[in-house]
Amino acid sequence: MRNLLRKWGWTRKTLVRRHVRRANRWKIAWFRRKIRRLIKEKRDQGYVIGVQDETIVTADARPHRMYTKKTGAPISVTGSYSKTIVFGFITTDNSGFFERYERFTKVEFTDFLWKVHQKFGKVLIIADRAPQHKARIVGEALKEMKGDVELAFLPPGCPHLSAIEEVWWQMKH
Repeated sequence: MRNLLRKWGWTRKTLVRRHVRRANRWKIAWFRRKIRRLIKEKRDQGYVIGVQDETIVTADARPHRMYTKKTGAPISVTGSYSKTIVFGFITTDNSGFFERYERFTKVEFTDFLWKVHQKFGKVLIIADRAPQHKARIVGEALKEMKGDVELAFLPPGCPHLSAIEEVWWQMKH
């Protein structure tokens, strides 16, 4: 197959991992101090504490050989890329809640917040800074929940501080 594609003028391209910016250690230390105080305060008020994140699960996600014609754009030789979005919430007492959605938008995130609220009651959710988490509709939903659900955000570039990332890693590997 490779020789045939070369004969037609196609060349093999390799996938490149993009660099992810990370917060510096002072911001991380500041966040840890701040979140410890917040967790203690909310736990005393009867809140359930947990982390939330979402992942995209793709069918047939193996890296495929990418070929490009010398004058054209890259194409994929094989594979289908059907996907689903999984929203997850795990608490500090090791209980979890996961929900599947077709898209990752502010509407789906708001729906997920309502479901978490119904299941756990008063909740402090530590989430990343995705734009969908900061949308106006999310703020309005939090006001409707009358303070029973609160969001705290991780510092930019710190997904490693979220315990649910380990769940996604284990699920995908």
